[in-house]
Amino acid sequence: MSYFFQYICAHCEATFDIYRTSFSCDECGDLLLAEYDLYRARNEDYFRQGYSGPGIWRYRGLLPIYPDQRTYYTQGEGFTPVYNLEKLADEMPLQKVLLKNEAQNPGGSIKDREMSVALSALTRLKDRGIFIESSGTSAVAASRYSALAGRKCFALMPRGVPMQFVGECQTHGAMVKLSDWHPTTRQKVKEEVQKRTQLVNLNTEGLTFRIEGAKTLYYELMDQLQGDMPNVIIVPVGEGTTLAGIWKAILELVRLGKLQKKDIPRIYGVQSDSCPSLDAVLRKYELEYSTTLDTIAPDLYFPEPVLGELLVRIITEFKWEIVLINDEEILSTWKHIAQLEGFLLSPEGAATIVALDKLVKQGKVDASDRVLVLNPSNGSRYIQSIGFLKEDKN
Repeated sequence: MSYFFQYICAHCEATFDIYRTSFSCDECGDLLLAEYDLYRARNEDYFRQGYSGPGIWRYRGLLPIYPDQRTYYTQGEGFTPVYNLEKLADEMPLQKVLLKNEAQNPGGSIKDREMSVALSALTRLKDRGIFIESSGTSAVAASRYSALAGRKCFALMPRGVPMQFVGECQTHGAMVKLSDWHPTTRQKVKEEVQKRTQLVNLNTEGLTFRIEGAKTLYYELMDQLQGDMPNVIIVPVGEGTTLAGIWKAILELVRLGKLQKKDIPRIYGVQSDSCPSLDAVLRKYELEYSTTLDTIAPDLYFPEPVLGELLVRIITEFKWEIVLINDEEILSTWKHIAQLEGFLLSPEGAATIVALDKLVKQGKVDASDRVLVLNPSNGSRYIQSIGFLKEDKN
């Protein structure tokens, strides 16, 4: 059962047929979003009786899959556990702090959701390889699912990226190019690659589907937590696909009658102060950043937010906020949570807890709030690159 019936432009709202092979608007060139027949899904009570199965593909009726499609590239993504951080809640103090641990996806990150959906949705373009521009886990996940789909993958990554990520991409068969992270340099590399082979760019054409994969996170929370949903959610923001995915899930659930507008959570996005790209767009200041990776949290490092215009509109409309943090705060919190709660978070996951602490101190989050923080990836990937676990010489 599929409710997918058209694409709609995120900017001018022009609509297009689902069998097209271009995923930008013919009218204005902007991003296309997948749109579903939510009226029919609501009448058929989709969320009560219309889905089943493990992981994110239980929601396939509301994913951009063609009605007659039978091939999905999946290894059981999704339904990652939610943990109650009782000690941290007592420390703050807060009523409840929950952790959604995306490290337990098959490839170790939230990006598995995005790439499973993207590679599955792009089956009609199976003669084309995959291009990904990323400073971290997006490249790893793209390499992994490209291999699963039998496609070539080219990953462009910044100089200074942890070699763990480069190694994982190469092990999955991807060609990796390390480059200065300057817009002109990156554009030149992309043009050279496209001259040699026709690739689907997951930072442009693939965003339509990556957002759909990301939205399954919030669908899942509705299933897992039932009537005990958080009213505050804190997520890391690099490329911005997770934030956009949560927004899209919320809109759809409201239209499906599964979420009341009064129950829409407050969302806080977290960015590194070494690369506050979305914050710069929101506050209209010029961003200065290093052309090499300049943070211990690689997935927070994306100088031009590819979803900038859409995210600004979302944040403005819903009155969500961006919180800036720094590497020293990430590092101290990372170690503290490992020793307090036993979780070795990714730096980006630790960043959400830094942000929570700031929000509590600012009075924006208080004891009456139910909070969920997101750990987007496996923290053990970072130990060697950061080297924070050293013997005490004293």
